[in-house]
Amino acid sequence: MKKEKKYCTECGKELTEDMEIMEYEGEYYCEECFNDNFAYCEDCEEYYPRDDLNYLENYEIEVCDNCLRENFTQCHDCDEYIRDEDIRYANDYYNNEIPVCEDCLENYYYCNDCGGYFHGENMRESGWEWYCESCYADNHGGLYDYHEFDDWELFKSEKEEDAPYYIGKEIELES
Repeated sequence: MKKEKKYCTECGKELTEDMEIMEYEGEYYCEECFNDNFAYCEDCEEYYPRDDLNYLENYEIEVCDNCLRENFTQCHDCDEYIRDEDIRYANDYYNNEIPVCEDCLENYYYCNDCGGYFHGENMRESGWEWYCESCYADNHGGLYDYHEFDDWELFKSEKEEDAPYYIGKEIELES
């Protein structure tokens, strides 16, 4: 019985037994054409057409669409894809939880009470430590501090233009 001849799907070259013959989905390729048209997904370790792979610059690897979708998450801030086990979570301006990479997490403040990460606009400082608005309101004297207060006239001692302001804490003692 005579063996059927095989030809490279891409270049049409006859494939002989002494050549490295590559197969993808029932089609045969010479080694050169296969390497030109296919690449290895470094996550699932399968070969795919080069057009179906995504190069992740931060990891310097190529992954297939399925692995990208199942094993990676896109950073909300820089749009890089990060392995799911490396992703961190922070809160956006509206306090919605968002995925961020380790580098972008540096743009957020850490709340010393709840341990969450928040944008600076959503943070309050108290005693050299930072707190999210919710923790600040619950545990550190309310939502408003002097940075947001704009009715300073209430604190003037007299109704004169140059009168001094009297600002301090009011202490109530029970007898």
